Amino acid sequence: MRARPDGRLVLLGPTGNAGRLTAAAMVRQGLDPVLAGRDEESLRTLAEELASGADRPCHLEVAVADTSDAATVHALVDSAGDVLVSCAGPFTIHGNAAV
Repeated sequence: MRARPDGRLVLLGPTGNAGRLTAAAMVRQGLDPVLAGRDEESLRTLAEELASGADRPCHLEVAVADTSDAATVHALVDSAGDVLVSCAGPFTIHGNAAV
């Protein structure tokens, strides 16, 4: 399931504590968010953990983006229907790229 029929749900910062909880809640609700952050290996590991623990088949994409390079964050939401949920923190340091 996507955020909207014409867009993607992108979760920025899913490997931190709040991000992991948010990602798990999204998967439990039947959503397949794109997991986005700096470390592709950590993202892939989390995607595998969430998919294997899900009670349904799910496919979680991963995308590399770094809040120190706002262009990489902006590229995550390149369609009008895309939704960005940011758990990257601390927000005062990593939040501007998401805003």
